[in-house]
Amino acid sequence: VPALLGDGSEGDSGGGSPESGASPGTSPSDLRFHRLHGANAVITNGGRTALRQNCRSEFNDAIVISN
Repeated sequence: VPALLGDGSEGDSGGGSPESGASPGTSPSDLRFHRLHGANAVITNGGRTALRQNCRSEFNDAIVISN
């Protein structure tokens, strides 16, 4: 069976595969949450961490987006 592009076989680093968690050309340390977020979300740690302050009582409006 011929190797498929991006399947992690010989000669393919697999860096751009969905399983890697990062888009090609970015390292996981470059991924940050955007400064705009829902009212029930908090961005901390220089954009590296997103939290819901009242996670046991409030569920809605805790939307975050990463780069």
